[in-house]
Amino acid sequence: MQRCCVHKLRNLEHKAPKHVLAEIRDDFHRIVYAGNADAARVAYAAFERAWGKRCPGVVTSLREGGDELLTFFTFPRCSGRRDAPRT
Repeated sequence: MQRCCVHKLRNLEHKAPKHVLAEIRDDFHRIVYAGNADAARVAYAAFERAWGKRCPGVVTSLREGGDELLTFFTFPRCSGRRDAPRT
């Protein structure tokens, strides 16, 4: 099962103080936009280290998603271009 990254980010933002929202968002994007699963796991661990003491509620919320945030890395990358939308 894949967790929705947009909803998870919103949950994290609700747990964080306003003055760190941009940093939390950037660090979260490093996870979900990583080039592969290994890079995503490295970014995930870095997120936990960076925010574990400063915003423990944020890290607890991230952990609730766990590996379900990274499910899409198990699927093969699409090759070729996407078809144009049909009207």
